[in-house]
Amino acid sequence: MKKQSPWTIRLMFVLTTLMIFLAQSSVNLVQAQSTSKTYSYSADGQLIQVQDAYAPVDVITHEELMLPEDLVIANDLLYIVDSRARQVFVLEKDGTMVQQFGQEVLMTPTGLALDQENNVYVADGVAQKVFKFNPNGELVQEFERPTSPLFGAKTPFSPVKLYVDVRGNLYIVGEGSTNGLIQLNAEGEFLGFFGANAVEAGFIQTLRDIFLTDAMNARVFSNLPPAPTNITMDAEGAVYTVTSALNNESVKKLNIAGENMIDNTFNPTNPIDVTVGPQNRFYVLTSQGTISEFTRYGNLLFSFGSQDTTTQRLGIFIRPSAIEVDEDGILYVLDAEGGVVQRFSATAFAREIHAGLALYEDGRYIESSSFWQEVLNLNPSYVLARNGMGDALYKEQRYEEALEQYELGKAYGGYSQSFWEIRNQWLQQYALIIVAILIAFFVLRAIYRRFIKKEEKVTQQDKIEEAASSYDFLNPEPQSNLKMDLKSIRYVITKPVDVFYEITIKRIGSIPTAMVIYAALIGIFVLYNYFTGFLFNLELTESMNILFIIFLLIAAVVLFVSMNYLVSTITDGEGTIKELTIGTAYAFSPFLIGGIPLIIMSNIFTYNEAFVYELFLSILVVYTLFLLFMMVKEIHDFTFWETVRNIVVTLFLIFIFLVVVYVIYLLLTQIYEFVDSIIREVSLRV
Repeated sequence: MKKQSPWTIRLMFVLTTLMIFLAQSSVNLVQAQSTSKTYSYSADGQLIQVQDAYAPVDVITHEELMLPEDLVIANDLLYIVDSRARQVFVLEKDGTMVQQFGQEVLMTPTGLALDQENNVYVADGVAQKVFKFNPNGELVQEFERPTSPLFGAKTPFSPVKLYVDVRGNLYIVGEGSTNGLIQLNAEGEFLGFFGANAVEAGFIQTLRDIFLTDAMNARVFSNLPPAPTNITMDAEGAVYTVTSALNNESVKKLNIAGENMIDNTFNPTNPIDVTVGPQNRFYVLTSQGTISEFTRYGNLLFSFGSQDTTTQRLGIFIRPSAIEVDEDGILYVLDAEGGVVQRFSATAFAREIHAGLALYEDGRYIESSSFWQEVLNLNPSYVLARNGMGDALYKEQRYEEALEQYELGKAYGGYSQSFWEIRNQWLQQYALIIVAILIAFFVLRAIYRRFIKKEEKVTQQDKIEEAASSYDFLNPEPQSNLKMDLKSIRYVITKPVDVFYEITIKRIGSIPTAMVIYAALIGIFVLYNYFTGFLFNLELTESMNILFIIFLLIAAVVLFVSMNYLVSTITDGEGTIKELTIGTAYAFSPFLIGGIPLIIMSNIFTYNEAFVYELFLSILVVYTLFLLFMMVKEIHDFTFWETVRNIVVTLFLIFIFLVVVYVIYLLLTQIYEFVDSIIREVSLRV
C-alpha cells in the first residue's frame, strides 16, 4: 500500500473537519446574513429605515423543549413553560437544565409568572386553573374559578397568561374574558376586573348605534370588546397589556384607575407579548416576529424582526411566543415551533440612544447632548435625537440653535417656546424704537387730518348711482368697470345682500373681475402654503404638488357653480351661470382681504397666541360660507328654506358626480391593465 504524503493527510483532515462543522450547523440553525430591517419614525411621522438596533447573538435550546409558550427571566435563570411537554423547565443561560416540574398536574399550560419569593405560577386554560409551585417545584396552591357573585355566572375562567404583583395579587388574562383582566388576591378571592378594552366603533357599528336602541343592539348583535392577549407590570406598578384583536390601542400602559397613559401613535399589528426593561422601556412582540421598543412614554424607538415559517434562522422566527429582557438589556425571544430562545444584544447605535435617553428622562438634558450629537452623526434623520438636542440647547439658552433643531425634528411645542424667547428678546431690544415709530405715525396721521385737505369720500350710494348712470339700459351687455368692481369687494363684507343684488342687475361685477379675484385668491393660497409660519403650516405641498392642489381648487369652484346652476334651472332659480361665477368670486372676499394678515399672524404668533390665529381663521371660513349662502339666495331670488334645499341638492349632486367619476376611473384602470397584460403576453409569445 502506497504511503500518503503528510500534506494530503492534513488537507483531508481540514476538509473533514469543515464538513462536520457545516453539517452540524445546518442541522439546528441556518445563519442569516442579515436578519431584518430596522425602522423608526421620521420627523414627518413616517416609518423610515435606520441603522440596526439589535443584532442576534446566539440561541439557547434544550432537547426536551417541545412547544414552549411562555418565558420569564429571574435569578439569572430562564423559566419556560411548555404546553406539549406539560411542564416547567428551568434553564441556565447556556441551556443547562436546572429543574423541571409540573408534569403530574399540568394539562396545557400557556402562561408563566413568578412572585417576589420565586414561587412559580402557571396558567392552564384546559385545566381552568392557575397552579402555584414553590421554588422547589412542589405544588402548593391551585386557583380555581372565583365563586363570588360579582364574577358572573356566565363569565368564562380559562387562564392563558398572568402576572403576579409585589403584593401577591394575580392579574389573569382569561380566554374570552371581555371584562378585562381577572384580579385575584393571594388567597384566590376575586378582587374585580381591570383594564377592559373598549369596542372599536366601525362604520357599521356607528349606524347601529344611530338607528337601534341599546336593547335592540344587545338582542340582535354581539358587541363585546376583545379580551387582552398578554400582560406585564413595571416596578412602578403600571400595568401593560397587549390585545391582538385591536387596531387602535393594541398596546396600553394602564395606571391604577385603568386609564391608558401612552399616546398610541404606533400600534403593532397582532401583538402577543410585552415586557419591561431598563429605564422602563418596554418591548412588544407580534405574531409576525416584529419586535418594537418604546420609551416609558410610549414613543417608538425601533421596530425590527421578521418571520420565516419554513426555516429556523438566527434573528428570524418560525412562531414567536414570548419576549423577555434581562437587566443588561439583552432580549430573549422564545420561538415555540423552533423550540429555542434567541438572544439579541443592542448595537452601538442603540446603546448611544439608550444612554442619551437615560440622561434625558432624568432631566439632565445638557449632559445628554453629547450622546444625541453622536446619534445624529450616525443618522441625521433620527427624530428623538434631534428633539433631545433641541431641549439641551434650549436649557443652555441657545434659542436660535434650539429653534433650528426643533424645526428639523418638527417638535412644535419646543419650537413655540424657543420662538417666544427669541421674540421676547427682540421686543426688549427694539421696544423703544417701536414705541417711537408708533408715536410718530399717530402724530403724522393727526397732522394730516388736521391740516391737509382730503378728497371727499364717495359713499357707496354715490358709487351705485354712478354705476347706474353709466349703464346703458338699451344695451343688455353691461359696461365693465374693473376698477369700480374691485373696489366694491370691501362692501361684500358689510352689505352682502346689496352687492349680490347689484350683480343680478349688472351694475357691478364682470367675468374679467371674477377672473382677477380668482387669480388673486390662488396667489394668496400659494403664499399661504409657502410662507405660513412653521407652527401653523399645514404642509400640503409636502404630500401633493402645488399645481395639483390649485387644479383641485379650480375644479371645486367649477363643479359648485355648474352643479348649482343645473339644480337651479330645475328649481326655478333666476341666476345665470355668469352671475354664479361672479358671485362665487365675491363670496370668497374674506380670504382675499384677510389672507395676508393671516399669513403675517402665523409668522409672529406662538402657541400662546394660537387661539387668536385660529379664531381669525374660523371667522374667515364661517363668513365665506355665509356669503356663499347669501349669494345663492340673492342671485336666484330664493327664500331661506329654498336656498337650504338648493344647496343640499347641489352638494348631493356633486357627491354623485364624484362617485361616477371615480367608478369610471376604476373601469378605465381595469381596461388599461387588461389591455396592458394582453400586450405583454403577446410580446412574450412573439
